[in-house]
Amino acid sequence: MNYKYISCLILISSILISGCVTLTYDTKVDRNGGIVEHTMVIETSSYVYALMNEETQIRDIVVSEGGEYSEVWDGDNVQMIISGLIPPNIYTETDGDHLIYRHTITDNFTTDYSEYGAAAIDVHYYLEMPGEIVESNANVVDGNKAEWHMVGSTQPEDIYARCELPLIPGFEILSSILAILAIAFFFRKE
Repeated sequence: MNYKYISCLILISSILISGCVTLTYDTKVDRNGGIVEHTMVIETSSYVYALMNEETQIRDIVVSEGGEYSEVWDGDNVQMIISGLIPPNIYTETDGDHLIYRHTITDNFTTDYSEYGAAAIDVHYYLEMPGEIVESNANVVDGNKAEWHMVGSTQPEDIYARCELPLIPGFEILSSILAILAIAFFFRKE
């Protein structure tokens, strides 16, 4: 059983049952294009949670795939936190001096469920890249961070971001230290 199956199972079940679901992704990419952090938080009601876990225990699936799973309960609401699993539909590639990040989340939404009276789900996606993002389809971009907020979507869009690759890792820190030393040396001479 793979991560895509887990995502599809969760999303389809939730949408058909009640539509009371919010998905939040938090992803961080390193300079080599490696995914160093990917967490998915599923927020729903205890009723939907019970229906989702009726036949298949999500915790067992996540753990069997090598991921980490935890839950946070607040009255009738539950957050299922899944980390340590990188979906196969996330990939990075380099293009000259740029790193490109893509997550084809529409693979999880192959059917339009609105005809069944299913309510939409909310998707919030937070991405941190190793360099300044120069191109993206995000709602908000601030330096090397981007945010997507697909609220009320029956068909979320794919995630795309392109950033400049830092020339030398830590070069900014080294430049700052050298500038401070130069200023200190200049004022010390006088």
